[in-house]
Amino acid sequence: MILLYLDTNIIFDIARQRQKSSIFLMELIKGSEYLGLSSARLLEEVLIVLQKEYSSRLGIFAPSSVEINRIFGILFESGMRAAKDDMKILLKSKEVAKKLGLAARKERFDALHLSSAIIHKVDYFVTKDYVDILSKKQDIEKEFGLKVIKPSKLVPVIYETLEGMRGKIISEQPPCIEKSLELIKTNMSFGSRLLLANYFRRCFNYSDDEMQKIFERALNYDPEKTSNILREYPPCIIFCREVKNFGVCSYKSASEFCSEAMPTEKDLVKERKEDRISHVYPSPFYYYIRSSRKAFKKSHK
Repeated sequence: MILLYLDTNIIFDIARQRQKSSIFLMELIKGSEYLGLSSARLLEEVLIVLQKEYSSRLGIFAPSSVEINRIFGILFESGMRAAKDDMKILLKSKEVAKKLGLAARKERFDALHLSSAIIHKVDYFVTKDYVDILSKKQDIEKEFGLKVIKPSKLVPVIYETLEGMRGKIISEQPPCIEKSLELIKTNMSFGSRLLLANYFRRCFNYSDDEMQKIFERALNYDPEKTSNILREYPPCIIFCREVKNFGVCSYKSASEFCSEAMPTEKDLVKERKEDRISHVYPSPFYYYIRSSRKAFKKSHK
C-alpha cells in the first residue's frame, strides 16, 4: 500500500472542489487505493490560513465553523492516519529548513510538513507548491529520500475520462446496482441504500429529489430519514471490494468481477504515456460503467 502525505494546498483543493486531480486523489484514499497521512501541523496551518482569509476578506477574526468542519471532516472521514513523534518532527524541520532554504517564517510549515513525511517514511509528498517544494524535488529526494509529486501523477487517466461522461444515461446498470434496485422493494440493507445513493449521484449527478423518487419504492420508506442519509453521506467513488463488503455484489467470489470490467490495452498504453503511477488502477466497477456507456452511445448513433 502506498502512503501519501497531502500538503495543505491539496486539502483546500478538496474542500473547495477546486481541482479534479486533488478530488479524485482523496476518493482513491477513501477507497483504500492509497493510505493518507495528516498531522497536527497541517490542521494548525489550515486554521491560520482560514483566519487570514476571513480577516482580509470580511474583516472578521474567526473563520466560518462550517468550512472548518468540512476540512476536518475530510481528514477524519477519509481514514487518513495521524502523524506522531512531534518532537522528532520539530527537530528534523530545522535540518530540512536549513538544507532547503526554508528558514523564512512563512515557510516554516513547509519544513514541518516535509519533516512529518520524512519521519514517517511516506512514499510520496503530494503538493502543488512549485516555488518552495516542487522546484526543489530533486534536492529533497537526494537529501532525504522523499519523493515529491503533483496530485495528477497519482490519479489514473480513467477518472478524468469518466468525469466528462457524468450525466449521461447508460443502457444497463452494473449487476450490483441491479441487485440493489431489486432489493429496494423488499428488505434493503443500509449498504445497498448507500451504494445506490453514491452511484446515482456520483455517476449521473442525480439530485436529492431524484434520489427520493428511487427510494420511495422501498419498504418502510421515510422521506426525512432518506434526506438525512443523503445529507450525511456525500457521493464518492465506490470500489468493488466495498460493494462486496456491503453484501450486495452479485458474485459470490471476492476474486471475480464483471466480465466487462477490464481495462483495455488502450487504457494501459495511455497510463504509461501519461507518466502516472501506473500500478494504481480504478475499480473494476468503473470500467464496467465506462464500457456500458460506450455501448449505449454506439447503439444510439
